[in-house]
Parts: sequence; C-alpha cells; structure tokens
Amino acid sequence: MENSNLQHLNEMLPRFSPFLNKNNIRVVDLTDDFSRFEIDITDDLVNEHGIINGGILFTMADNVAAAQDIAKGRSCVTLNSTINFIRPATGNTIAAESKTIFTGRTTGVYEVSVIDEDGTVCAKASFTMFFVENRPVEKHR
Repeated sequence: MENSNLQHLNEMLPRFSPFLNKNNIRVVDLTDDFSRFEIDITDDLVNEHGIINGGILFTMADNVAAAQDIAKGRSCVTLNSTINFIRPATGNTIAAESKTIFTGRTTGVYEVSVIDEDGTVCAKASFTMFFVENRPVEKHR
C-alpha cells in the first residue's frame, strides 16, 4: 500500500478505536500483506508481576491483524483467534506484526508475532477475520 493508506489509517485510528489511540498504539508499517503496530510501555500497562498486561498484547495482535482490511475500507470482525504467550515482553517498546496468510471473499487468516525491544518473540497468534459486507468502518457507539 502507498504511504497515503498508512497516513489514512493513522488518521482514522482515533475514531475507529479510541482504546488504541488512548494507549498510544501507533501504526508504523502497512502494506497489502503486512502491518506493524508499536506501543511504548508505561507503568499503567504492566500487571502485578511487573510485566506488560497480556490483554494489551492481545489487543495489539487483534487490531494489527485487521489493519490491512480496515485500510482498504473493508470492515471485519474476529471470527477466531489463538494466542500463545511465550515469554514476558521486556524493554520500552513492544511491536505487533501481522502477515496475511489467506484472503478470501468472506474471511482472512493472519499470523501475528508480538516482539519486544530486543527483537525477541514474546507471543504468537493466529486470527481468522470475517468480512462484514455493506458495513463501512465507523465508530460504533
């Protein structure tokens, strides 16, 4: 995808997902079959064990998997997902990277890696997204 699509997704992110925007999750790369989000780790994102909350990692993985479709104006919802937390994420920045495995007429399958600042894979996930037809991406409230 062109840089204009990356800019478009970053502009619509606050409207599409206030949660991502509030937690400063940013889109840093977006192509037809790859996307990358990053987040800076702050004290309010860690759990009682002093590591980043798994819910934040899952949220990043879920949304980065949907990014390519959202940028294309296609609305999608998560049909199925699996995440394996491999090791605690360390450092000041965490990234989630999604690769498209398959895109069909009604579903897409994505593989996601959550990577810490040192490049260590902390979690692996897979997502199957269902494309919701005739429903443009909009804020649902």
